[in-house]
Amino acid sequence: MTTSKTHTSARRAAGLSVLVLAATLGTVGVQADDIDASGDVEWSVQYIIDQSQDVDDKSQFSGPRDNRGLALSPDLRYLYAGYNNGGGEQPFQVRKIDTTEPDVIDANVAFAYGYRGKAIDTDDVGRVYLAEGSNVTIFDPDLAAPLFVVAGLTQTEGVATTRESGQLVMYTSDRSDDALTRWELDESGTGISGAMKAGFGGTGVLPLPGAGNLRGVEVDPAGRIWVADIGGDKVYRVDPSGLPIVAAAVADAIDIDFDDDEAFVTQYTSRQITVLDQETLAPSAGSPLAPPWMDLRLDPDGQSGNGALSGIAMAGSSFYVANEAGQTADERSAYGRTDSHSGTVGGEFYTDVDHDDNDAILKVTTGQPDLVLGKGDDRDPVRVGSFYAYLLNVTNGGDGDATNVTLVDTLPEDIRFVSASADQGSCTQAGRNVTCLLGTIGPGGSVEVEIAVQATGGPRHVENTATVASDQQDLDPSDNTASETTRIEAGSGKRP
Repeated sequence: MTTSKTHTSARRAAGLSVLVLAATLGTVGVQADDIDASGDVEWSVQYIIDQSQDVDDKSQFSGPRDNRGLALSPDLRYLYAGYNNGGGEQPFQVRKIDTTEPDVIDANVAFAYGYRGKAIDTDDVGRVYLAEGSNVTIFDPDLAAPLFVVAGLTQTEGVATTRESGQLVMYTSDRSDDALTRWELDESGTGISGAMKAGFGGTGVLPLPGAGNLRGVEVDPAGRIWVADIGGDKVYRVDPSGLPIVAAAVADAIDIDFDDDEAFVTQYTSRQITVLDQETLAPSAGSPLAPPWMDLRLDPDGQSGNGALSGIAMAGSSFYVANEAGQTADERSAYGRTDSHSGTVGGEFYTDVDHDDNDAILKVTTGQPDLVLGKGDDRDPVRVGSFYAYLLNVTNGGDGDATNVTLVDTLPEDIRFVSASADQGSCTQAGRNVTCLLGTIGPGGSVEVEIAVQATGGPRHVENTATVASDQQDLDPSDNTASETTRIEAGSGKRP
């Protein structure tokens, strides 16, 4: 995975007026939840359309393209990405992507074909809401089948869900009527059985004065509704009662998400992210943030020249953002799988030397991981010929994500490998080395690994050592290695 770091810089807050609050744009930087604006920000490519690889037995050479909608499952493990256009064998679609799987082909776990997902949200039980222009289609978490369709809309490209006094509520924006609509949804088990406009004086509809082209909708931690207005170059903040309505000037605003204190607003073809204080609507220190395209080897314009930053989804101390219609630089790619298109150009290896890859989903990580490796065995002593297991635990005690976590366990001589498994990711064995690719471990997260072996050879003490590492610099590398000594005794051992 290619990563790049940028260092944030402070800037002055803009002045306030009564209802419209000016958000002046300028120096590159970021402020985010538990994100240190004075520290480093790490960019990477989480996912990309690999042109030379098939997905779901369909070529990706011509599609899908133009990822706009983006949302996370409640447990922050899965991304839902909406591709507005299809091509060749791939129709327009919504994909469910496992963020713990580093392989961009294996990361695809489910598909909803024939849906664009121009805006996507998930509710607190994992149902998936797809804004489809004339309707919002609600799916189960696995995109297996629609649960309910909220019809009668015109051009909705914004959807958000929340709980208000226990009631499941959905907010939608509409490009055609410049209004925010509130819906109360009826739940039936894991499904949805009805939807009714309610609130905002009884009509459920709140016109937003001066709106030009409403897009993304999101609800902040205080329960206020924010709406991106790409045509009016601003974002609105609305109280659940409908008043007051305030706005901040943000050019090309298309989507919004939040941490505890700030609002992150993606600016479509401006290709940057403005960060606003949720209370004052003034730019936060370090705002706005722009990706280091060259360092990531990406061409943000794409073939059409209309590459953009669109959907955004927060994940604690990190967030994801869609580079809609973008592509890798110079008609080659450093991402995706190694295959027959891979090779070396100018002394540098590329996974694809003659095609670009498309629509990168970028990940922005701040903070620093602190991986801690624990190790033990499930019995000690063991007899020669007996089977036993090494039990390993990888925990992230830091405040930043650890990505591409790799565990390598070197087995002692004359200890026979039997099997290995992990809570997430996969394990392989070559010679005495067992390698487990564990994906991403977020702050406070942990992964369990079990390696089953057989004691062969003679009586002795054997020491088994393992190490763990990630893409990030670890806060304390001294606890990234762990060892366990097991006593092997004479006698005939049997499988437990």
